[in-house]
Amino acid sequence: MFTIVLMSNSDLFDKLYQEINRQNTFYFWVVGIVVSVAIAIAAFFGILQWRLSDKQIQKMKNETRQELEELYQFSNMRDKINEIKGDLASIKQEVEKLGNDNNANKQNINSLLKTENDIESITPGKISIDPTEIHFSLEKTLLESDIISLMHADNDDEIKRLSDGIKDKMADCKK
Repeated sequence: MFTIVLMSNSDLFDKLYQEINRQNTFYFWVVGIVVSVAIAIAAFFGILQWRLSDKQIQKMKNETRQELEELYQFSNMRDKINEIKGDLASIKQEVEKLGNDNNANKQNINSLLKTENDIESITPGKISIDPTEIHFSLEKTLLESDIISLMHADNDDEIKRLSDGIKDKMADCKK
């Protein structure tokens, strides 16, 4: 029934060593499988969270853009900015045209003044020219010139000087 096997100490230690080695191998396999499964689960949930986060972030961006568009009406602002740019371009053209007209008016006044001096020297007293009319015409042209210069002024000192000059001329015209 029972078999008794006699073993020496070294055989016994070898047998014990083999049994411990077999149990360690089994233990390491179980621990390795559990750790691998845990890493796989963590990786799966990490990737799932990353994908959800990207989608949620994109969704939040789109919602924020839509809310800002509704709140501030950016498309209407763009349209108004384009309208203002067009208006500024036409105003710039008008100012340039007025500047050209102003230069032409200055030349006309200078030629009128020269002609007036020539006419008075040739035929004094025969031509009736009202000097106040010429004076007001000259003042009007100079006032227009100052206004156009004010529109093209770049620094504050020049703007202040021109606006004060225009105010003074307007006050003189009222007197």
